Amino acid sequence: MKIIQVELNYRLSDESLSQPQSDPMTGSIPFPFRVVDSQGALLAEGAVDSRTPSEVFIKDSSDSEQLFVRLMWPTGNHATKVARFEGGNRARVVFSDQLVSVDPWSSWAASRIPKTQTFARASRSSNNADESLHKFQNVWLRLWQRSASGWSYEEQLPRHSVKRSESIAQLDLDLSEGGHLLQLGGQLMPFVFVSLPGNGTCRVLLTPNASTGGNKNLPLKVVVSSFRPKAEMLVEFLSRDSMQAAKAIKEHDADAWTLLQEKYKDPVSAIAGAYYLLRSGEWRSTPIQWFENLYASFPWSSDAALIRCVVDMRLGLRTPDDARRALRCLSESIERGIPLFEEAHRINIEAYTLLGALLKPGTDASSDSGFLDLQPRERRKYQEVLNNCQRLAVARAWTGAAFSYFGAEPDKPTAERLTGKAPTMEAALGDNRIALVRRASGFSASNMATRKGTSSLTSGRRPKSAVTYLKDL
Repeated sequence: MKIIQVELNYRLSDESLSQPQSDPMTGSIPFPFRVVDSQGALLAEGAVDSRTPSEVFIKDSSDSEQLFVRLMWPTGNHATKVARFEGGNRARVVFSDQLVSVDPWSSWAASRIPKTQTFARASRSSNNADESLHKFQNVWLRLWQRSASGWSYEEQLPRHSVKRSESIAQLDLDLSEGGHLLQLGGQLMPFVFVSLPGNGTCRVLLTPNASTGGNKNLPLKVVVSSFRPKAEMLVEFLSRDSMQAAKAIKEHDADAWTLLQEKYKDPVSAIAGAYYLLRSGEWRSTPIQWFENLYASFPWSSDAALIRCVVDMRLGLRTPDDARRALRCLSESIERGIPLFEEAHRINIEAYTLLGALLKPGTDASSDSGFLDLQPRERRKYQEVLNNCQRLAVARAWTGAAFSYFGAEPDKPTAERLTGKAPTMEAALGDNRIALVRRASGFSASNMATRKGTSSLTSGRRPKSAVTYLKDL
């Protein structure tokens, strides 16, 4: 039996993700690792952070004098260290982030950005146009917030900290409770919404994507953090289908059950834990009441309603009441706003596909559904919910762990990649956070977003842009 002690010295990353007056070690970022032999055969797995070393016990039938430990990053990159036993049965390896990036304040995001060698090199000062933010200076940003009356915009970004280098812009936003969307757009950047967790400080980092090949990546990489390193790494690996790595993160220090069980302390982390349980199948051994409490206790959370819907579906829709409950939860998910995490795209498709079969899409709204007998008005309502879910699915963007989609307005996702100036909006005088009316500026004005039933302009209105340009950060 061999023992390898794995240590992580990612203090730069941890300190860059710590908030003022907090101990960075309490929020140390966990990373999964694998132990392999010289042939690449997997011998053991685990996870480690800078706070606590991790020990793994290995049965090595070849009695090798050295094995290899690979620290995994969400991007698929890895760092490898040699574990040398030198005649004994113990070895020690230490991973450090001293060479990850020369900008200490951006170190937290390095593991989430492809080709981090480019990321680090560009952060010094690069003349390479592909690595510079210069050509994106006219990209605009607009912040939206969800309330009971719908989506409204902030007159300006509630930022309290901004840091920049040649290739990176990082801003910390102070957000209230509830759903928030950061919208970006420009001539080189398609209009995209990125979901942000509220009720505290949220950090957003922007940097040019190393590659936009395959029409998947956005020209600008958007990385989001709300200073929850374990939950964020868990959903980062989920978003990349790295289930073994996500499992190692889940089992490190605490598990997804604990994240969900402690929902009243941190509902955002609880949501991340619930998504892991749904993907891994471990939801079956989780008390169903925990999902119900998450759904009932946080009425602002679109994720919680969507998760409850899918749990009901997987338990089995044995009666019409079961089906109605699932439909109501899915409807509430739309009414509450937009989910936080990319994983919601996956289960959104699961939900509308199965529930759509119950409504028999394409048939007359007044026809008999057999199993699920709904009144025509109710049927039309739920069909529109399913249509909204489908529009979100086809508008899906990809920014990593954060839920994102394309569109000019929050309630109108589209697969079309619109570019250009920000749509000009109009709002009532004296109210900086009113719902928006779209003006003709290369966009159709046939469907106006309104507030409290107002559907036309009045003489007391003035145009508002409510955007911040990247060059002005």
